[in-house]
Amino acid sequence: MRFARLISAILITILLIPASAYASETNNSETNASETNDLETDASETNTSETNDVNKVILFGDSYGRHPRSAEAHWHDEVKSVFGIPDENVITKVRSGSGFTVSKKKKNFVAQIRKMSPDASVNMILIVGGVRNDMHHSKKYTKARMTLFNEIARRKFPNATIYYAIPNWSTENKKIKRKLLARKRFCNSVAKSLHWKRLKKTEKCLYKVKRWYEKDRHHPNKKGQRIISKSLIKNLKKFTAFS
Repeated sequence: MRFARLISAILITILLIPASAYASETNNSETNASETNDLETDASETNTSETNDVNKVILFGDSYGRHPRSAEAHWHDEVKSVFGIPDENVITKVRSGSGFTVSKKKKNFVAQIRKMSPDASVNMILIVGGVRNDMHHSKKYTKARMTLFNEIARRKFPNATIYYAIPNWSTENKKIKRKLLARKRFCNSVAKSLHWKRLKKTEKCLYKVKRWYEKDRHHPNKKGQRIISKSLIKNLKKFTAFS
């Protein structure tokens, strides 16, 4: 009897070993599959966040970019559409009479940027214009306001590159033109010291071509706005912000 019981116990043990081994392998397989799924999920989430990164910009300008008779072709609308920037990622501060030194807060570049909330996702600030409306103040004051604008911009938008195009577009009388060009050269030197990236060719894209201006010989007409847009787009593509 004892011998028979021993033989039975040995047979039962032999039969149970494969089952337990299979169960262990199954559990290990499920654990590995679960870990793999977790890794795939993490990778998927990481890739999604990288893919969703988008450009965010702030646009500053004066009546060169917002004139009643050229409303169909504002340069800032063209720039936005060509680069495919969603409306919610564009802050447009383009108003007639704007500049660094003007008294009205809604038209003052410094007052406008001061009101904005900090945003590390902004990667470009574009300034087009701003010299004509600053001619009523001294060079010293203009420099101080441009410097203050720069300090606020660097603090609130640490990842943004500042691009600028100070107009050389006027076809007005020679006396006004000389003053504009002198102030423009001064502002360019200030912008250079602040490490802004100058869109030099855009500044000259309408120079002395009367048919691209309104009757006031100062504001770009519909055709002029389109030429400004094309020049801005062409020059901005040379930099890394939208490449």
